[in-house]
Amino acid sequence: ANVNCLSLRKSVDTTSISLFIRYLRDQSLDILALQETHTTSPRLKDLFHKQLQAKDSALTYDSIRERQIIKAKASKLGGYW
Repeated sequence: ANVNCLSLRKSVDTTSISLFIRYLRDQSLDILALQETHTTSPRLKDLFHKQLQAKDSALTYDSIRERQIIKAKASKLGGYW
């Protein structure tokens, strides 16, 4: 699944964030990509990793170079961009 978080880190309501994470966990997703979290903090990544009970997770930052790297990796795997 691909979810646009619309600046999730700006939310001060921790209950909303917890409910959002619970909803995502209940979906039993194999792969989850969160867009526009507007964070460079590993703290939010760690929160999602723990609460989603993820096997693996990565935090990347939005930049032209990063998009090119992701696109190259996806094409090598036969994926789409």
